[in-house]
Amino acid sequence: VPIPVAVKKKPTASLLKGQTKVVSIGKDGLAVERWEVVRHDGIEKERHLVERQVVRQPVNRVVAVGILQTVSRGGEGLRFARVLEMRATAYTYLVAGRNTASGIPPRQGIAAVDPQVIPLGTRLYVEGYGHALAADKGSSIKGNEIDVFFPTRAEALAWGVRNVKVYILE
Repeated sequence: VPIPVAVKKKPTASLLKGQTKVVSIGKDGLAVERWEVVRHDGIEKERHLVERQVVRQPVNRVVAVGILQTVSRGGEGLRFARVLEMRATAYTYLVAGRNTASGIPPRQGIAAVDPQVIPLGTRLYVEGYGHALAADKGSSIKGNEIDVFFPTRAEALAWGVRNVKVYILE
């Protein structure tokens, strides 16, 4: 008796959301069964499984399922793996050191993050700010918080504090 394959879905950021790709076809298993059949006047009345022995285990079919998403900003399609709702603040040279935590000088497009949430070196798109690189960390940045860099104090103050969507880019 054939044992049908099970389908194992494996999320992957190498495919767009909604796309799938068969990674491994899989193979049906095989079982041998022994049944006890009760007949009355040649007509089957009951059937009981007495023994079932698996001769060959089935091999799962593996299907990659895309999780990569896209968002369009100004006509530019951005591919992202996930989006976070974050509390965003701003900083400037007055509070920035000579270099960021990753060793590069602070400049427009640099963001301070909690490395437990967003690893340093991650490319981002911050709603209302634009492209950024997670290259700095701040002692007060914890959890779903982000601090975006502006070259002037006036720009940093104008940004203020706001809730934004932060796209983790591929």
